[in-house]
Amino acid sequence: PSMTDLWGNMDIGRCDLYCSRRKGGKSAWWLSTGQQLAEQDKDDNLRILVLDTELEAWENHSRSRAAVSGVSERRIRQGWYRKRKDETERVEAATDFLEPLKQRVFHCFCGGLSLEQLASICRRWAFKNLTAGKRGLIVYDYIKLGGADFKSKQPLFVQTGEKMEVFKNLSKELQVPVMCFAQTNRENIDSKAGDKQQN
Repeated sequence: PSMTDLWGNMDIGRCDLYCSRRKGGKSAWWLSTGQQLAEQDKDDNLRILVLDTELEAWENHSRSRAAVSGVSERRIRQGWYRKRKDETERVEAATDFLEPLKQRVFHCFCGGLSLEQLASICRRWAFKNLTAGKRGLIVYDYIKLGGADFKSKQPLFVQTGEKMEVFKNLSKELQVPVMCFAQTNRENIDSKAGDKQQN
């Protein structure tokens, strides 16, 4: 299937924002879906760049194996899965499944980088990998408050909007769709709900 079949209207020049609460499974969702898309790309034409503000490559590898195998990430990191035959078989199968995807899914830890630096990474990746008819997808996980590009007092919606604009322009420039993720602030939601109830 195409990206549109799996994710909806994922057109070139479009940047979509996906939000969830903390520990809501946003990373596991794009990992699972991206792996499914890469696996079903029989012609080997799809390349995915993951800009990760949280996880180093080894941490992402553990989370990927957990998402595919169904074994908890903690058990995989600690090696506890080896004590159970069924979990060992599932983790080994997940490792075998993920191995060929390393040439299609490129993980880049980018915590603390500026928007200009992120854009440079995207351009270098596209120049190197999107050749000879290859299609691309950029995943940014996830938009955070603050950073070198913003003043500390700028509200979250302003910062989010500016980052989305950068990635939207990159989508047009590089001819690839972009998926951005953000974490909703549960405390602010609860606070606003409480204010409404008191009024």
